[in-house]
Amino acid sequence: MEGESPRSFGGVLSRDGCTGVVRGGPGDRGVGIIRLTADGRRLAAQCKRFAPCLNITSPDVQKFVGSAKVLHSA
Repeated sequence: MEGESPRSFGGVLSRDGCTGVVRGGPGDRGVGIIRLTADGRRLAAQCKRFAPCLNITSPDVQKFVGSAKVLHSA
């Protein structure tokens, strides 16, 4: 199950004309997917599995935004 969501979402992005890599897992620094859109814009995404007992916290969002901007220029 580990990494299933980023691969699935990466497949949707590929279908829609994006190119790039799916990372996911330990060491992704909060950014599981880096893609280029068909018009050349950089897209960063992080997939999370939903469960009623799990929350995405403010630090999670801050880590993602920081990594997307600083490390990936997205």
